[in-house]
Amino acid sequence: MNIKNIIIASVFLLAVSCVKEEIPFAIDTEKINIDCYGGVRTLKVSSDDRWVAIVDTTWVSVSPANGMGVTDCSIYIDSSLFFRNRTANIRIQSVDDAAEYHDFQIVQSGFRHEIVTEKPQVNISDFASYEDRTFDLKVMSNVRFSVDLTDT
Repeated sequence: MNIKNIIIASVFLLAVSCVKEEIPFAIDTEKINIDCYGGVRTLKVSSDDRWVAIVDTTWVSVSPANGMGVTDCSIYIDSSLFFRNRTANIRIQSVDDAAEYHDFQIVQSGFRHEIVTEKPQVNISDFASYEDRTFDLKVMSNVRFSVDLTDT
């Protein structure tokens, strides 16, 4: 009788352990903040169903861009040449049910404002002829600027 109870208990435990655990559809973050240099961040996606990542910009990519189950996705973010912040929106959407999705945002800070000259210093001889007192100025900038030339 004792062996019969052990066999029944073993069958019951085996049946209970074979029940599939449901994975809720979720992501582990709603926002990623990153500096102007960009980089790679990780996003964990959990789902019983198939899902796909939809990105609204070209400077962000997701790999893998689709999957099922619990998946660690790499979010690749390009560097920015702008001085303003920029935002990307990513949607992780169920393939089988378009109404089921999670949105998250990437906010990338811009470079600080810069106006840089190619040569930091230009020397003009005091005794050169008037026609020779000229120079070319090459400027690199990530902001709009204007040059005022005044006669002195």
